[in-house]
Amino acid sequence: MKGFFTLFLILLINTSFATDKYDLNKVYDSLARLLPLAKGTQRVDILCKMAYILTPYEPDSCQPMSEEILSLSSKLNYPTGIGKAYQIKGEIAFYNDNYTLALDYYNRAVDIFRTTDEKKELAKTLGQIGTIYLFTNNVEKGMAFIPEMISLYQQGHYLDELAMVYNAIGFYHNNYSKDGKAAIDVIRKSLSLAIQEQLPSRYPGAVSASLALAYANAGQYDSARINYHKSLKYFNDSIQADRVLKTETLWVIGKIMSEYMKSDSALYYFEKALGRANNLTFLWGVYRTADLMANYYFQKNEIEKAIRYYELAAKNALKVNATGFAFEDETYRRAPISFWDLHIRNVTASILRIEAKEGLAKSYKMLSYLAERTGNFKKGLEYFKLFNIYSDTLNQIANDKQLLGLEISYETERKNQQINMLEQQSELQEYRFRQNRFFLYGLGIALVLVLLFAILFFRQNRIKSNQQAILLKQRLFRSQMNPHFIFNSLASIQNSIINEEPIKASKYLAKFSKLVRNILDSSVEEFIPLEEEVNTIENYLALQKIRFPEKFDYSIEVDEAIDAETIRIPPMLAQPFIENAIEHGIKLKDSKGNIQVHFRLQNEMLVLEIEDDGIGRKKAQEILQKQNDNHKSLATSITQQRIAVLNKERKGKIQLSIFDLTNEAGEATGTMVRINIPITF
Repeated sequence: MKGFFTLFLILLINTSFATDKYDLNKVYDSLARLLPLAKGTQRVDILCKMAYILTPYEPDSCQPMSEEILSLSSKLNYPTGIGKAYQIKGEIAFYNDNYTLALDYYNRAVDIFRTTDEKKELAKTLGQIGTIYLFTNNVEKGMAFIPEMISLYQQGHYLDELAMVYNAIGFYHNNYSKDGKAAIDVIRKSLSLAIQEQLPSRYPGAVSASLALAYANAGQYDSARINYHKSLKYFNDSIQADRVLKTETLWVIGKIMSEYMKSDSALYYFEKALGRANNLTFLWGVYRTADLMANYYFQKNEIEKAIRYYELAAKNALKVNATGFAFEDETYRRAPISFWDLHIRNVTASILRIEAKEGLAKSYKMLSYLAERTGNFKKGLEYFKLFNIYSDTLNQIANDKQLLGLEISYETERKNQQINMLEQQSELQEYRFRQNRFFLYGLGIALVLVLLFAILFFRQNRIKSNQQAILLKQRLFRSQMNPHFIFNSLASIQNSIINEEPIKASKYLAKFSKLVRNILDSSVEEFIPLEEEVNTIENYLALQKIRFPEKFDYSIEVDEAIDAETIRIPPMLAQPFIENAIEHGIKLKDSKGNIQVHFRLQNEMLVLEIEDDGIGRKKAQEILQKQNDNHKSLATSITQQRIAVLNKERKGKIQLSIFDLTNEAGEATGTMVRINIPITF
C-alpha cells in the first residue's frame, strides 16, 4: 500500500511535462541542437524544457542551467522565466531530497505565476507543493491543491493536463481509498479527454488500464475485462514509452484476474509481463511482476515456485535499491516506469530505493516464513534477519519523514501566523482610517470638485479640437475641389465628346463622378476603409493623366498582406501630396515622369509612400519663388495641421516624413512622402 501511495504523491509533481510521441532522449537532443542558435526569451524557454527533462536524473548538473535562466530572465525582465527558474531550483532540491528548500522555491514561483496569470505553470507548481505535503504526511494540505489545479487547467483550456489530473485522482481512489465508483467517474473523464485531445498512444492505453482496475475494485468484472483488452490495443510497440507501459498493463491485468476474478489466466499475463520486463532490463518491472507471481503461487500452495519468484523479486529489488534506477540499460533511462509516470520519470532515486526496501522487507518476510514451513530453519532465520534490517530502515525513514512533515507544517503555520499578524495590522489601520473619515470625506468632496472641473476643462478642449478638425476637413475639401482641376477635367471630357469618342468620354465621366462622390462622402466621415481611399487615389490620378496625357505614368500597389476592406484610415491624406508631385515635380520636368503609390504593413503600422521622379523640392521652390514669392501649398499645409489634431486625440500617432531623393552625384531625382498610420488608429 505504501508503494502505491508513494507513486500517487509523486504523480502530482509534473502533470505538465507532456511530450510528443518521441522518446524524451530524442526531445532533449533536439533541444540541445537548437540551444546554440537561440537568444533572448527563446533561449530561456529552451533551457527550461531541457532542465525539466534532465532534473530527475542529474539534478546537480541542472544547477548551472537554473542560474543562467534566472540571470537571463532578470536581464530581459521576463517574469515567466524567473518563475520557471525558481520552479527548476525547486525541482533540483526535491530530487536531492531537500523538501524544505524545494517548498521555498516552489512558493516563490507561485507568487510570480499569480502576478503573470500563468495558469498552466501555476497549476503545475501547486501540484509540486501538494506533492511535498502529501509525501511528508500532510495529506489534507496536499489534497487541498487539487480543486484549484482543476480550475486553472479548465480556465486555460489545458485539457491534456486536466486529463492527467483526473487520472491521478483516479489512481488515489484505486489504490488508496479503494473507492471503485469514484475512481470510475474521474478516470472516464481522463480517458475521454485523452482521446479528444489525441494524446500519444501511451496515454489512452495507461488510462484504460486504470479504468479496468477501477471497474474491478467496483466489482464490475465484465467492464474490467473489456477495458484491459482495449488498453493493450492502444500501445505501439515501436515507441519506447509504450513498450514499458504495456509491460505494466500486462502485470496489472494479471493482478486483476488473480485477486478479483480468481482466474488461472492470470499466470499467462504475468509470464508475458515478466518476459517483456527482462527484455527491457526493467529491474523494477521484474521485481513487481515476480512479487505478483510469487503471491499467485503462494495462494495456489505451490511453495517451491513461490520461493523462486520471491527470490527473483528480492534480487531485482536489491539492484534498484543499490542504484536508484529502474532500468539497467541506459537506453531506457528516461522512460516512464508506471502509468502514473506518463509525462516524465519523476520518481526520485531515493523514492525508488524506498519502494525497493518495501519490496525487500516483504520478500524476505515471506521467504523466512516459507523456509521455516519447508523445514529450512537456518535459511528462515537468515531471511528473518534481513527482513528486520529493512523493516527497521523503513521505520526510520517513516519517522524521519514524519519529523520532516512536522517541521514543514510548523513552518507553514508560522508563515500563516505572520500573514494573520499583517491582516491584524491592516485592520488596525482601517480603524484609524475610520477615525479620520470626516477629514477624508471632506478631502473626497474637494477631489470630486477638482475632478468635475478637470472633466469640464477637458471636455471644452475636446469640443474645441473637434471644431478645429471639422474646420480643417472643410478647408481640405474646398482645396481638393480645385476649380482649375474640375474645369480641366470637364474640358477633357467635353473634348472626347466633340471628337466623337463616346466610350472614352463615358469612362472619364464615370471616373470624375466617382471621384467627386468619394470626396463628398469622405468629407463627412472621420475614418473610411482603405479600399475607398485607394479608389479615390486611382480616380484622381486617372483624371490628372487626362490633363497631362504624355506627362507621367503612375502605379498603385497594395501589399497582399493588407486587408483593404477592414483597415480604416482618416480620408484624404494622400491626395494633397500627389497633387504636389504633379504640379511641382512632374509638371515642371522636361521628360516624362512617374508617380508610385505604395501601401504596406510594417511594425503594426500601415505605411503609405508617394514617390515621384520630378525636379525635386528645392528646384521647384526656386521656380515658384520667381513666379510668386508668397506661394505655399495650401492643401499640404492643411493636411499637416489635420494630422497634428488627429494625433492629439489618440494614443497612436500618425507620422509624416518627406525626403528628397538624389543620385550618386547629389542631384535631385524626385521626392518621397511617407505617412505611417497606426492600424489600431
